[in-house]
Amino acid sequence: MSTLPRSAVGTEHFVFSNSLKRSLTTLTKKAFVRFDALNANVCLTTIEDTAAQGAGTMTGKLRHVGQPEAIADFRAIDVDGKDGSWTHGFTTDGTWVLFRCTYADGAVDLIALQQDGGVHDAHCKDVLAAIWRNLREDCISELQSGEGEAVSSALLWTISNKTDSAVMVLDANGTILEANAAGREVLDQGDVVVDAAGQLKLANTADSKALNVAMRECLAVPEGNNDEFILFLEGNCAGGRLPLSLSQYRCAAHDTPLIIAILPCQPDIKRIEMLAQKMGLSPAESRVAALMQLGLPNRKAASIAGVKEQTYNTYAKRVLSKLDMGNRAEMAHVLTWQSSVGRAS
Repeated sequence: MSTLPRSAVGTEHFVFSNSLKRSLTTLTKKAFVRFDALNANVCLTTIEDTAAQGAGTMTGKLRHVGQPEAIADFRAIDVDGKDGSWTHGFTTDGTWVLFRCTYADGAVDLIALQQDGGVHDAHCKDVLAAIWRNLREDCISELQSGEGEAVSSALLWTISNKTDSAVMVLDANGTILEANAAGREVLDQGDVVVDAAGQLKLANTADSKALNVAMRECLAVPEGNNDEFILFLEGNCAGGRLPLSLSQYRCAAHDTPLIIAILPCQPDIKRIEMLAQKMGLSPAESRVAALMQLGLPNRKAASIAGVKEQTYNTYAKRVLSKLDMGNRAEMAHVLTWQSSVGRAS
């Protein structure tokens, strides 16, 4: 085993494989595979997913790979060897072992696994040799169907558009590289966190030092650890402390780790109204139910609803009766829990 050289982990296109992840989790945290059959080259990453690039092109090549003849030889090879064909600038670090699977028809697969001194390292070759032919077929079938790309796209779309938590991706300097829809709304509101010329800053400047310390500690976490750092923040008008979660994310395509910042959001009032209507309330009753969920005083809630306080109280009683709730706290808890499953469309 040794450090996998830059030339051995380069790829122009790569896609994520659930089959690899399911089968190799006990052996490795990362794996790269090159199917080299009938002159078709495909590289896959597993365990630590990265964004799919050129998946359509790779799927087209996979259609020509097929299942080669019986395995003629399966052995570990020197990863420092000159394998210039596996290049194009995709780099990573770590302790790796490289296997070459040669088939009777001359086709060759290369499998590179990152190892960290686990109990299965010594048996890695025997295990991989026993499962590789079937695993290879599963991977090709999965990628030919496009399922892997579709699953990854669905997860990314959900996080970007439907998750009702603010998710922000930061670099080591605190620069906001990306934010989902909820994250952008929280930044625009500026009550807890703000976008200050592209940098993540806190609305309450008294917490800024704590944020900087937490980010440095998050970046210093050794690779493979899943430590999470929590900061309880005071907003300008949030009325309570909100937990900001910071986690390190490492991508093999980048030398430096990123920080994933997650902040819970107040449930969307439009979604609460929509759910209340689906539970049998009229539009006017749903509006009152959403205001009740916010825990506002009756007079203020009635003013927002545009009705007299007495009328608001009448609607509130009707809401509790229709929903068969014993009190407003129970109703607010149910609507808050229900609304947390997504964002209003």
